[in-house]
Amino acid sequence: MKRVMVTVASLVALTLPSPGIAHHSISHNYKLTKFVIYATFPNNTQHRALGVSGCETGGHYNASAKNRYSGTLGIFQIHPGNDGRIIKWKGHGSITIDKRKLHGRWYNAKVALYMSKGGYDWHEWARICRR
Repeated sequence: MKRVMVTVASLVALTLPSPGIAHHSISHNYKLTKFVIYATFPNNTQHRALGVSGCETGGHYNASAKNRYSGTLGIFQIHPGNDGRIIKWKGHGSITIDKRKLHGRWYNAKVALYMSKGGYDWHEWARICRR
């Protein structure tokens, strides 16, 4: 078993914010979200879906995002009031929304895929994010 010496200075350094942390976190979230969206949405709708996600999360692309006023969740800010809602998408079956899973990046993207009919119908999102 290897022992590691921890000093008070190193503990303080770990708890203080680093200047590069916020940028790294946003960059990391962006890369993860882009990967998920590009793997989930059809080729010709991926760029638009990424734009909606960025707008909805204030450019943070954070899977844990929660709007403190409306309660919307995740990378596409799905409203938890949709819990139990069954969304049918012609030729692709249906999905039942489970609000407990909305913080999952993959699940949130899949729900958005169905709600937007494959990335072609963004009427359920904020007008400013649909442009």
